[in-house]
Amino acid sequence: MSIITNSTTTLFNLPLLVFKDVVMFPHTIISIDINNSFALKAIKESLNQDKEIVIAMQQNSISDDPTVEDICKVGCLCKIEDIKTESINSVKITIRGVSRCKLLRVRKEELFFTDASFIDNKDENLAPQLPTLIKAITKTINDTAKVTKNFKLFNNDFQNISDANEFCDIISHYYIIDSIKQQELLEYTPLAKRMELLYSFLIEQLEILKMESRIQARVRDQIEQNQKTFYLNEQIKSIQEELGNTDANEIAKYREKLKELKLNDEAREKVEQEINRYEQIPSS
Repeated sequence: MSIITNSTTTLFNLPLLVFKDVVMFPHTIISIDINNSFALKAIKESLNQDKEIVIAMQQNSISDDPTVEDICKVGCLCKIEDIKTESINSVKITIRGVSRCKLLRVRKEELFFTDASFIDNKDENLAPQLPTLIKAITKTINDTAKVTKNFKLFNNDFQNISDANEFCDIISHYYIIDSIKQQELLEYTPLAKRMELLYSFLIEQLEILKMESRIQARVRDQIEQNQKTFYLNEQIKSIQEELGNTDANEIAKYREKLKELKLNDEAREKVEQEINRYEQIPSS
């Protein structure tokens, strides 16, 4: 799916980095280790081009040698903020997402190159439904933190973001687990519709987490009950071994007779205690 429209700028011959299951968004920063020779060449080329590089996700995550056809057609123009040499064949780069871009004329040479057209939809920050969507998204993240009991998920910093585009991109990057859904959010550029899509994904994730939590609670309760039952049975078995065996048939007869007697609760409890006491007496 590609709904990018209203391209404003086109850049040519940008180096392209292709990752499996990694979607980069504008307004976000990540650090990543690069040890693939093909990717290292793209980094080197980027340093010669004002540190600009395009990052896109590989559609076919199985292949270690992606073709042009394997690359998603929408990516993110990024800037290399920092680069550290880890070894002769490995570097660690810190990259900042700048803008969504549609990949045009992707080529595979010694590295991937692409032309890219860019979107500017800042005017959409004025859409009237955005405050309501932001409030609903924030509440859903808070609810998710409560379910998972991971309150680091609910970071108050994102609530101070005034730009709705930035808010949507940051939440899409850090709170959506599925990279396929992240790619959908990257490609879907009309802001209000994108935020509705983001909200639906967050609700879906929350419902799955609630279901998993309920299942885990039931399993935990069942395990605890089984452990208690096993422990009590072992205690009874141990007591019987200490006291010796009592005539089980005779005890059973007494209990059957007790059921037939018309007694009040206090008397029934007293008789039951006596039967239990008698059951513990070692047989001769």
